[in-house]
Amino acid sequence: MKTTAMTTTKKKKCGLFRKIMTGAGIMSAMASMSATTAFASFGEDVTVTANGGTNASTMMGKIIGILLTITRFVGVALVVYGVYEVVMSFMQNQPEAKTKGIIMALAGIVMTALKSILVAIKIVGE
Repeated sequence: MKTTAMTTTKKKKCGLFRKIMTGAGIMSAMASMSATTAFASFGEDVTVTANGGTNASTMMGKIIGILLTITRFVGVALVVYGVYEVVMSFMQNQPEAKTKGIIMALAGIVMTALKSILVAIKIVGE
């Protein structure tokens, strides 16, 4: 008899806790969706120049160059990990891991060669 009374009490507590947590989740979602408008300044417009007069085209070229360099390094890491995955899958005889490793290695090759591909089709200059 005690066990049924205890389980009924536990179920009531769990139900109450679940309702409280659901309500708190809904309230936090509503609070995060409401927009707050903030004004940074009330005065004049500001002109931003980088490095004493560098134009936006040069800055974007540098940023794209940095991103392509990062992409190349990530691509090399993917190639290495893909080859490792293929070797391990041959040792353990797992066909899904072979496919995953080959796809990862091919994606790494594309990422490594992305800058060269973009230069070849004349989207970016050297």
